[in-house]
Amino acid sequence: MPDYGASSRCLWNVHNVWRTLRIKVFVALTCKENWIHAWEIYGPDDKLLSVPVHACIHPVMRAPCCTKSGLLALTCLPMAIAAPNCPLMGPEFPPPQRLSQHPIWQNALNNITAVLEYMDNGNIANTDAFSYSIQVFSTNPGKPILWERHKTAKNLPTENLGVKKVDGNTVYRLGSVSKVITVLAFLAEVGDSYWNIPVSDVIPELAKYSGQSTLPGFDRLRKTSWDDVTIGSLAAQTSGIERDYGVLGELTETEDVPEKWLGGFPILSASALPPCGTWPLCSRAEFFKGLENMFPSYSPWQTATYSNIGYQLFSYALESLTKRKFVDILDDKIIKPLGLKRTYYENAPVSVGIIPGTLEDTYWNAHLGDASPGGNMYSSPNDLSAMGRAILSSKLIRPSLTRRWLNPVTFTSDFAAAVGAPWGVRRIQLAKDTQPHRTLSVFTKAGSFRQYTSFLTLLRDFQLGFTIMVAGKPALNNFLGADLLGASLIPAYDAVARDEADKLYSGIYVGRETADTDPATRSWLTISTDPNKPGLGVDNWISKGTDMIEMAIKLQSGVDQKPLRPETRLYYTQLESQTAEGGKDQAWKAVFEDTGGPTSRRQPFSTDCGSWVGITGITYGSMPLDEFVFNFDSVGNV
Repeated sequence: MPDYGASSRCLWNVHNVWRTLRIKVFVALTCKENWIHAWEIYGPDDKLLSVPVHACIHPVMRAPCCTKSGLLALTCLPMAIAAPNCPLMGPEFPPPQRLSQHPIWQNALNNITAVLEYMDNGNIANTDAFSYSIQVFSTNPGKPILWERHKTAKNLPTENLGVKKVDGNTVYRLGSVSKVITVLAFLAEVGDSYWNIPVSDVIPELAKYSGQSTLPGFDRLRKTSWDDVTIGSLAAQTSGIERDYGVLGELTETEDVPEKWLGGFPILSASALPPCGTWPLCSRAEFFKGLENMFPSYSPWQTATYSNIGYQLFSYALESLTKRKFVDILDDKIIKPLGLKRTYYENAPVSVGIIPGTLEDTYWNAHLGDASPGGNMYSSPNDLSAMGRAILSSKLIRPSLTRRWLNPVTFTSDFAAAVGAPWGVRRIQLAKDTQPHRTLSVFTKAGSFRQYTSFLTLLRDFQLGFTIMVAGKPALNNFLGADLLGASLIPAYDAVARDEADKLYSGIYVGRETADTDPATRSWLTISTDPNKPGLGVDNWISKGTDMIEMAIKLQSGVDQKPLRPETRLYYTQLESQTAEGGKDQAWKAVFEDTGGPTSRRQPFSTDCGSWVGITGITYGSMPLDEFVFNFDSVGNV
């Protein structure tokens, strides 16, 4: 087959087989080197039929001409080469008002329930050996807890001193999810105005290091440049300091490391051993003395390096700034305002907790001393979900501060991952194959403490979140649980939000003067949604007889050339204002684009998606061409 040097797309039309065959995924296939090799077709008995299908690009039509071999006669319909849309980052639609009542959402929750019941009933992944609690929560209209499931291990010790059955009020250890609570307490108390202040200016024990890093001969391999370690770098894991001192990871303080694993290490003198750590806990003075023996992992702000002691310093900085104890700030700024009844900084009562073994083996009563802000706390599913909702709704801090907080600070080597304060940020593609630029930023924090694991997830643009709390020795980690939830909840929410938006906004909008004016001066447009497209679509936008979609693209590009496939899509800005009549005005932003060109392959610098640069790029009398405002009446009609 000749090579015409370009890739294309095929849209396959399969005749007379839809009733008996299921075609998996391959509605549109990207040809590689002008060939499509095969797709998957399933027969009525769910037997996989492998059908080789071949295509080449016609040298004149620039569209596929198809040949077939195998079981079915397939015809190929030409499809114009099209680039994906380039949406604006953020929510595409307003939050759904009846999420929990929508059948798509209910089906997603039923699917999750079915999977978990199958695992639990069959002891898949040894689920009999651990207890868990999962909650899905939201700040959208409706109940705050949208779904929950609690399962108690079958092998709880007979002498168990804790609860006999887990529920929403059962207390688990949080591990590093404590870091989210610590940062929230800091922001609620003093905000982020101190974020860029060096810790050597705030913490008295570090003041002696001020200016040392600028002196000749400063040993950057062995000494931390405390002048460059800011409070914000501690929160965002970019300080470059080591992970722990004397506790986690220190082999001389770890009791259950097999002796044979230590055979390759030299014998240490007594003076080389940390004087404290797991037992006894380090005093504040011992901790700062120990810092003198710790080597930097990287220079501050160079890359993300996880550090628990960074959060110990972070809490010290807050105490220095406020002259208050961290535990008092936690109580005054989070626990009391949110009415949390089952959240503890330390020493949670055994009677309210799930204890999957002995108190000693589970570390239920263990605490980390001054390192507690980084991983010592306890909470219940109800309380942790309440804190998640408080973050999403900005109940404790200003909305602008929440928006700054729920953002990445630096990247990692994983292309889809970033680090926040203290978030692990995932960028999830909502339609990877058809609309690769549709992404959702998800803010997570995982934690573990001996036999406890916890997971908090915030889907900022969906005003949605979930918690996973586990006690025991699970074969499945909390990330796999999050994968299960996300795979069902994210597409379901997306579909419900689009469906509600379609019912609310779709229609033909006609200018008030249109009925009584000459056709050449009439104005109207059509709003609709498309499951394969982001946001709201604008079609047939005519103003005084002018095709405004085509004109907007020309004005934006500055080129008087007819676009191949002009599109206008609208994205929800979350900007709203109340009207005197009891309704509201709601602003959306338009992206004008020509999707008729070829899909751009990933290049080192160029991109086919830079819509954020063009926002309000064209104005007329200071009015933005890309601003669409919907007016709602007092009962919510557009």
